[in-house]
Amino acid sequence: MCGIAGILLKGTTALDLRAPLLKMQEAMAHRGPDDTGLYVNPDGKLGLVNRRLSIIDLSPAGHQPMPNEDGAFWVVHNGEVYNFLRLRDRLQQKGHTFRSRSDTEVIVHAYEEEGPQCVAGMRGMFAFAVWNERAKSLFLARDRFGIKPLYYYEDGNIFAFASEVRALLLSGLIEPIVDRVGLQGFLAFGSLPSPYTLIHGVRALEPGQYLEVEQGKVQARSYWSLSFQEGLITEADSVDRVSACLEESVKAHLVSDVPVGVFLSGGIDSTALVALMRRHHNGPIRTLNISFAESEYDEAHYARLVAQKFGTEHTEHRVGVAEVLGQMDSIVGAMDQPTIDGINTYFVSRLSKETGTVVALSGLGSDELFYGYRTFSNVPRLLALRRVPGASALAGGVSRLLTETEKTRRLRYFLGQRQPLEAAYFSSRGVFSPPEIETLLDKEWASSAEPFQPVEHLQNLTACSFDGGSERNGREVANYVSWLELRAYMHNQLLKDTDVMSMAHSIEVRVPFVDHELAELVASLPIKFKTDGGPKGLLIRAMGPDLPREVVSRRKQGFAFPMAPWLRQEGAGYRKEALSLAQGVLDRDGVDSVWDSFLKGRVSWVRPWALYVLAKWMERWGL
Repeated sequence: MCGIAGILLKGTTALDLRAPLLKMQEAMAHRGPDDTGLYVNPDGKLGLVNRRLSIIDLSPAGHQPMPNEDGAFWVVHNGEVYNFLRLRDRLQQKGHTFRSRSDTEVIVHAYEEEGPQCVAGMRGMFAFAVWNERAKSLFLARDRFGIKPLYYYEDGNIFAFASEVRALLLSGLIEPIVDRVGLQGFLAFGSLPSPYTLIHGVRALEPGQYLEVEQGKVQARSYWSLSFQEGLITEADSVDRVSACLEESVKAHLVSDVPVGVFLSGGIDSTALVALMRRHHNGPIRTLNISFAESEYDEAHYARLVAQKFGTEHTEHRVGVAEVLGQMDSIVGAMDQPTIDGINTYFVSRLSKETGTVVALSGLGSDELFYGYRTFSNVPRLLALRRVPGASALAGGVSRLLTETEKTRRLRYFLGQRQPLEAAYFSSRGVFSPPEIETLLDKEWASSAEPFQPVEHLQNLTACSFDGGSERNGREVANYVSWLELRAYMHNQLLKDTDVMSMAHSIEVRVPFVDHELAELVASLPIKFKTDGGPKGLLIRAMGPDLPREVVSRRKQGFAFPMAPWLRQEGAGYRKEALSLAQGVLDRDGVDSVWDSFLKGRVSWVRPWALYVLAKWMERWGL
């Protein structure tokens, strides 16, 4: 795991690259405390920097930026390519020579040999850049699910990229102006919907894309999408194949020259990882858990049960409201972009660091693949409601007769949309609807802002993996929801938050469920096999007796924080701070109304929290 960045000058632009490059490098010090590197090409037009967290090949031979044999190609890389040894063998057979045992060196030789097509053979989480000195071209690539971040900026003079938006901001080359569409996107989802960021001109390279910069022209292309075409297979074979593929993924994710642990909640996903890790890890397994005084949020009992069953070295830390408040500035500071989530990952990553566990596995991604979220039942229910004659008029009448709540607002918005499936998903996952966002924005500021349409944004995502003739109202709806959970919620929120919160403590988190071979397998299976047995039924059958009965039968809880009671108890200061920071972008009356509605129990904690985080983040960057 690392932080990478680079600058390419366009045309006749002249600039000493070292100063901005070193600023970008320093901005990402937390991403790589073990080593630093800088390369500027002979004509001074291209510069690359790296901050290294040593995971594979801890020797100086893994230093980045890294060249090929003759220095014609240079690479900086963040992440892990888990099948690098197989790729290395293939490249050696073609005459390539290697000086290290690192996966980074495999990348530079793979690009030299195959060009952009090299990414198709890589399995893992990665974001990298390769400079071709012969062609004077720059190549960027990102893994299929966007596990590892990569942002870029271009204008008439420069093209710049980095693992974090903050590195681009601190380079001194970019004027920090709020992206008005991105800000609305954050209010809609509680995270920045890719490719938007909160900074005008800065964009995220999309998952499964590569980008080429040559002769001043920038072009991005997709190299992967997930197909949901069902194959012919029996249910028994489905279970066996999922079991084998998941075990293979976990085994691949254990490749490391430093200790590997597991974030253990005591749920099905993390328990499955511990069980599979036990099969392939002879040494002690470290497990880490965050617990709470609030019993309805506390999962520590189940985590202890799993730790005892598999004989792990278990560490638990109890978090209370005082500790969260005391760390709030650090938590918001860790956010590369504003987000409503990630506090849990911040604390469990800190615990991981304290125990010397540099790499940790997470169960993230299982709910998206194996239908674990409530959205898999909520979306079909909403679609069924839409087919009821007069439903729209009834919803409008109810909202006029009763005190309007978050649920009635969501229902009314959903029934007024033309794209029912994406609207149903947004009604289940969204934070503020476009009409609500309009009331939250300062009127003068919003008058020049292009409106963000969340339902259209989601429709563009479904168009990537489904053709127009696909069934959108039957059992196949589950495939649409699965893709939106993977591509919208998981990518834009969970993976981003996991990356920045773990990197704040120089910890690498790996996600074996977010594996493209596993995803392709599960996507190809008949939906009936994935829905039989309820949420995660297929995963439970694939794991068999390895999952303790108490874990399988427990009510799904999720790795959540008791934010609602904490905000009610200590939120007065946050409310005041959000109001004082909101001027110029947010409407004070709109912000105040959201806090009132929360305290009266009409809306969830997510809404006031989103406004507070946004205000704090903007204050930090002087926006």
